[in-house]
Amino acid sequence: MTSTVSKIYVTTYAKYNSGSAQGSYIDPEDYYDREDFLEACQELHKGEESPEFMFTDFPEIGGLISESDIDSKLWDVLELSPNEREIVEVYSSVYSLKEKSVEHILGSFEGTFDSHSDFAEEHHYTNNSEQVRATESLGLVIDWHQTYLSDLRHAYLDVRHNGENWYYGIQ
Repeated sequence: MTSTVSKIYVTTYAKYNSGSAQGSYIDPEDYYDREDFLEACQELHKGEESPEFMFTDFPEIGGLISESDIDSKLWDVLELSPNEREIVEVYSSVYSLKEKSVEHILGSFEGTFDSHSDFAEEHHYTNNSEQVRATESLGLVIDWHQTYLSDLRHAYLDVRHNGENWYYGIQ
């Protein structure tokens, strides 16, 4: 998965149905928003009356681009820093970006960890430090992997990416 959006090939259904795939690649990052992008598509196919745009080669970004439509949320993703884009794109490898706002996805990101045990330990030390310290003061050993399986796996999405587990709160 890459954190850059590539160009989108734009033709029209009329051209395609007549046996031609004549069109051009357009970079959505060159445009302010969806409307600006569609104006560029209109200019590209200005010789056609009421062209119906067809996108035949495009990057997969959480379902935001299809053969016949581009969701305006794509420009929300394009505005992000490379790090934020990667967080959103890892999430989008599991869920469509149409279902949640970019802000929601970024806010639900808990971080990356080598293992479920590491995540469970960090989570409990951050959110339940008094309970953890009380348990440890009794000389009890906490099985962090089992803690993840019994307490956290239903509340967090984990996605394996680049050798790490990326965790998102499910809300």
